[in-house]
This record gives sequence, structure tokens and C-alpha cells, in this order.
Amino acid sequence: MKKIFIILCLLAMALMFTGCSGVIRMHSYKNSEKYSVGNKEYSGEIKKLNIDWYVGKVKIVISDKISISENSNNLKDKQKVHSYFEDGVLDVKFWESGYSAKINDTDKHVTIEIPNGVDISINSISALITTDDIENNNIDIKTVSGNIDISSLVSKNVNIYSVSGSITIDKVVCDELEIESVSGKVETFDTTTKNIKVHTVSGKIYVSLRDFLDADFDSVSAKINVKLLDELGMMIKFKSTSGELIVDNENISFKIVDKKYKIGDGSRNLDVKTTSGNLYLR
Repeated sequence: MKKIFIILCLLAMALMFTGCSGVIRMHSYKNSEKYSVGNKEYSGEIKKLNIDWYVGKVKIVISDKISISENSNNLKDKQKVHSYFEDGVLDVKFWESGYSAKINDTDKHVTIEIPNGVDISINSISALITTDDIENNNIDIKTVSGNIDISSLVSKNVNIYSVSGSITIDKVVCDELEIESVSGKVETFDTTTKNIKVHTVSGKIYVSLRDFLDADFDSVSAKINVKLLDELGMMIKFKSTSGELIVDNENISFKIVDKKYKIGDGSRNLDVKTTSGNLYLR
């Protein structure tokens, strides 16, 4: 779990910028004097979207335009979404640089419209993150406790890190998929990828595989559920202190080869590690 420390750093950041009083303290960001305030529409070619958010909701919508809209009727200008677009990069900030205040979750819902083909990077504390069906080159999401709900995703590289927020992807087609969580549940319902890594501490893992080459699932105490959507040949290496491999599909049969479980032609690799969690193959 080489990136779990990133998640713990996010947790520390959450405590630093929200505090026990519930006050959100926005970090100072560069070029703050150039940022636009409130709802905004931009023109030009966009290559990358960067979002820094704290609470509320972030919704990504695929469109032929570049726009930012927020339910900001009751907000001061300092509390409204701030954005800056230059050289194909759109930066979206929760509110004014260095500003501190309390805010209700329902007052900070932002919808961002972008065309397909844009790299997306989101750093969030507890905001719900949702997306339309999207096609892009790379997506990177880091959150502490906010849930992530992705409808359909076609991408090159997908990286998602969370502390306690649940992660749900209805359908994903990508080259590289990496998900890490401490206690948040991870679900991918239709997955086609070359390489997939899912690591948790206690968060349950449920992955439905359409096709893959190499899969690496790792958890300390959580159950790991792997559902095969097609007939896939693979070699399974399962290592656990007290967990068991349980096959819950009468159509799946295997034989032991070099301490691995071979299914079909054994052309794919599935590596699973747990301390006490079981592996369910369905």
C-alpha cells in the first residue's frame, strides 16, 4: 500500500483546514488576483481541469462548452467559486485565497461543464464527487471522506485515493486503474483494463472484471469479491494469514499449479493478499 501515506496526509490536511470549529481555511494559491468570481463561461481549448474543493458537491458534466456554475445566491463574493483559465488549464477553487469561514454543505454545489478529452485532477475533503459518462486521458482524485460516484469512464490512467469515502464506478475502460482507500468501500461493476490495483485497510472490495491482464488486490481485514463477467483464464496467487479462497460460481473450476490456482489457459494474473479477509470468486 505504497500510497496510503498520501491518504493520511489528506486527513491531516482536512484537520488543518477545517479545524474543530468547522471553519474552513482555504490555503493561499498563486495568481489569486487573476481569478474570476462566481459563475463563469470560458472559450478556448482546454487540456486540463484542476479542482480544489472542501464540502458540498462537485459535478462534472460533459458538454461542448467550458463553464462553471454554483448555487451561490446566498454567498458573499469571497465565498463563491473562484476560477482561472490560462494556457489550456482551468483551475477551480472552493473560494477566495486565504479566506476562512463556516459554510453549509448545501451552499457549495458546483457544476463544471467541459468537453471530453480533458485531464481531470480533483482534491477534495468531504464533497460528493459525481460525473457524467466521460472520456479523457487521465483522471486523478484524492478525497478524505467524500463519496465518489462515476457513471462511465474511458481513460488511459485512473488514480483514486480516499480515506473513508466510498468509491463507485459503474463502468470503466482504461489502461491503468489504481484505487486506494483506508475504510471506504470500493466498487467497480464493469471493468476492462490492462492493469488494476485496489488496496484497502478495512474497506470492502467488489470488482467485476470484463477483461484484464494483471490484477493486484490487497486488504488487511476486508472481504474481497471478484466477479468474472466473461470466461477468463488466469493464474491466481492468494496469500492470507487466516482468510480463505471461496469459489461461489459453479462454472469456475481450477487446478493447483506451483501453489497457484489455474483457471482455463492461465493467461492473466490475479494476485490477492489479505490478513484476515476472504477472497470470494464469483
